Amino acid sequence: MEAKVGDKVRIYINNVGPNEVSSFHVIGTIFDDVYVGGNPANHFEGMQTVMLPASGGAVVEFTVKEAGEYPFVTHQFNHAVKGAVGLIVVTE
Repeated sequence: MEAKVGDKVRIYINNVGPNEVSSFHVIGTIFDDVYVGGNPANHFEGMQTVMLPASGGAVVEFTVKEAGEYPFVTHQFNHAVKGAVGLIVVTE
């Protein structure tokens, strides 16, 4: 994924499971806004990691302030070592 410094990034995430929780995290950021279940009534601010049960989802938003690479992972790192890592590349 690509973004520019100052962009607001919105990610729709879903843990399709079927058996494990997912702790979604973008390394190097704090989420400005999180909507658990995609529901505006379930609004949280300033979260670093979002815990999702199997079949659970959320919408996360944050503004990137510096250029660089921002990996995103689930904190079930047995998945990351198998390649389950995404990357947001932020340019000027």
